[in-house]
Amino acid sequence: MKGPKIAYEKWVRLLDPSEEGLTDKQIELLRLVASSGPILKKEAGSASILGKLLEKKRVEVYLEEKRRLVVRPEEREEAHALTYTQQVAFDYLLASEKTVNLLEGVTGSGKTEVYLHIADDMLKKGKNVLFLVPEINLTPALMDYCLRRFGDSVAILHSGLTPGERYDEYRRISAGNAKVVVGARSAVFAPLSNVGLIILDEEHVESYKQDNSPYYHAREVAIMRAKMEGAKLILGSATPSLETRARALKGVYGYVTMTERVNAKPLPKATIVDLTDRHNIGRQS
Repeated sequence: MKGPKIAYEKWVRLLDPSEEGLTDKQIELLRLVASSGPILKKEAGSASILGKLLEKKRVEVYLEEKRRLVVRPEEREEAHALTYTQQVAFDYLLASEKTVNLLEGVTGSGKTEVYLHIADDMLKKGKNVLFLVPEINLTPALMDYCLRRFGDSVAILHSGLTPGERYDEYRRISAGNAKVVVGARSAVFAPLSNVGLIILDEEHVESYKQDNSPYYHAREVAIMRAKMEGAKLILGSATPSLETRARALKGVYGYVTMTERVNAKPLPKATIVDLTDRHNIGRQS
């Protein structure tokens, strides 16, 4: 009972456009409501003037649920053309009959674009998509990608939201108003129905494991949920965990690799430094 409640806003809408018997100020407000459509009560100006219009049944005040999570709208964009390597991975994952599939791709190979293409295909088939990332700070970038591609059908769930924001998003998902859910490990329990695709990016990261009660590993929950929902699960990583790679190599999971970066960009130069030698500490490479 002490948890978050539904937040409402008060709106004013037109009932009767007749200006007969109204003062100039009342007519001004009536015309504002008539021309602008429903307006927020707090933007309607004088409470006394609004009260008179309410008494004369020219307008009415009604409640509308408010979404507390303010999401900056993104300009919609069309899907980018896939490279040859991305297309091969896309075709394999779409055709795979395995419930669990590993997509191993080097950093910069464009795994995210493959995810988005498969998600788009699922949405066109009337299925919903659950997209998991290991860290809260990775969700804004992915959220932007999804908003640009899928619009306001995207919901976000992670522990960085306020209780009220999480409550609103949870109810949006439960009501079927969100088709794509983006979030950290706890989003694996999102009340999303008709799930056709679960994507678990950077599947090797230990952040998917919850170390306090209730104990769970989001990857294992995702595998179980995919089986229960009859959905496809894609585990993505540049460096898969040993257990995932072993199952992929044994044929338990589907397995496809992306060994080239987009536009053949070279990988950053890496140097191994032995920090057990104190002479190397602080040395410029």
